[in-house]
Amino acid sequence: MDDALSRLFRSQHWVAAERQLRAHGVTWEQQRGLLRRGRLVRSSPGVVTLAGAPNTWEQRAMAATLGTKGLVLLDAGAAARLNRLDGHQTDGQLVVVAPCGTSVRCADDVIVSRSRRLSAKDRHVVNRIPVTTVPVTLVRLAALGLDPAHALDSALRRRASPRWLRENFERWQGHGVSGPARCLQLLDDRMGKRLPRSWFQRLAHRALSEHGIAMEEEWPVRDADGRLLAELDRMDDVLADLRLALDRAAGEP
Repeated sequence: MDDALSRLFRSQHWVAAERQLRAHGVTWEQQRGLLRRGRLVRSSPGVVTLAGAPNTWEQRAMAATLGTKGLVLLDAGAAARLNRLDGHQTDGQLVVVAPCGTSVRCADDVIVSRSRRLSAKDRHVVNRIPVTTVPVTLVRLAALGLDPAHALDSALRRRASPRWLRENFERWQGHGVSGPARCLQLLDDRMGKRLPRSWFQRLAHRALSEHGIAMEEEWPVRDADGRLLAELDRMDDVLADLRLALDRAAGEP
């Protein structure tokens, strides 16, 4: 196996599409020989894995997008995992999305969905794997009945542009398209409000507010000239405040 082909496998989590082998000069007969000798292993339709390579989730994710020529992107929870959105750090189910009319070739355990809205502008690459962009990932989570609120909060905390999110949510709107309306509502709820630094803090804030208790989410620390040095997260006080709220509620008639 030449250096160029070895680099291809290394760059794609040790998997490659058969059409990529053809482009590197590997004939069908040579490929069959490599398979017979155990140098390559067929991992899914149209995709082979280099023998001895570690079997990872990222490898299977890459293989799910390689079997089909054209736009096939990791979708929903799998895309949220690669986009590092909260609530999906260990999401193992592989889901891909492709434009309507695409005949997708992938392993039997991969869920395939299709969309009339999907286009090349919705493509993002994380760790060499093609995935839906963050706003489209959020829309797709909502469309599949998975609440995107937690994931949206984490995207905003990481400085995702609200304008960029809104533009993409609106671009995906259309008759019979579910997901964008839910995402727009969640974004409107959050605009102009300080985002708590954790999902638990948001829940605690809501629970305390129901009992008329205000909670400071961050405590500003300033120097002698009044310049802001840091904002301390007051999570240490959350449990005490929550216990106080519960005690008050228990004492009400």
